[in-house]
Amino acid sequence: MKRIDRVDTRAKLDLRRDPYWQRLAQGRYLGFRRMTKGRTGTWLARLYDGEKYVYPRGGIGDFSALPENEQCDAANGRSGRRSASRRRLTHSASPSRRDR
Repeated sequence: MKRIDRVDTRAKLDLRRDPYWQRLAQGRYLGFRRMTKGRTGTWLARLYDGEKYVYPRGGIGDFSALPENEQCDAANGRSGRRSASRRRLTHSASPSRRDR
């Protein structure tokens, strides 16, 4: 599993639709994917509810307005700059259409 919490590792990730996942805690994962060269990428969340993975709708953002070295912390909710409207991974998530 490739680490996504470092800028230098994210820059070397292959472009692909499927996100790279990093485990934060039991049942909590932070994902990152970059599908287009030259773009910063999108951050996603995945939660395991004991039976299946649940993905919050719309992901958690791209955080491209932040410096690259602050994006992982912001996506994980560890930044003071993070918007209050962003979902933290510790909150319960609405199931995505795939899980219904």
